[in-house]
Amino acid sequence: LKGIEAVLEIDGKEIVRASGGHAAGDPLLPAVALANDLRGKGGLPAGIVVTTGTYTGLNRARPGQRVAARFTGFGSAELSFEA
Repeated sequence: LKGIEAVLEIDGKEIVRASGGHAAGDPLLPAVALANDLRGKGGLPAGIVVTTGTYTGLNRARPGQRVAARFTGFGSAELSFEA
């Protein structure tokens, strides 16, 4: 995952295209560190969402916009913010 290409679109317009660049090198490292830290404190509850940083920097979407992120060879995600 270190060198994966990431594309971020807002309302169908490409905002960022970047290869690699995750602050931790590999985004799984912070997730493993969190899981290990919480192991003695009850662990991670089922259903929790964990974020481990960004490949594309901080980009804001407004209410009513649709955001799509694609990771070449890995998958994609889309969401909409209600107005």
